[in-house]
Amino acid sequence: MREALAGSRALPYPSAALAQPDGLCGIARDLSVATLGEAYSRGLYPWCHAGPVKWWAPRTRCVGNPREIAVGEAVRRHARRGT
Repeated sequence: MREALAGSRALPYPSAALAQPDGLCGIARDLSVATLGEAYSRGLYPWCHAGPVKWWAPRTRCVGNPREIAVGEAVRRHARRGT
């Protein structure tokens, strides 16, 4: 509540999520590309199911390696065509 009233645009630290069982860290007020890049590097992710967009740092998350993702031939064709 303090953060909502203060209106801070600063990114929260993932350690703030330790007090919340679901990983909630704070309110996301700036979703620019630069901010998202910094947030992702800290382990913060924007998500909203109701109300304002919030920053989340879930304790458990899935991280995929793009080199290990199987891409089907149909998707490759669309990518080559630019569609």
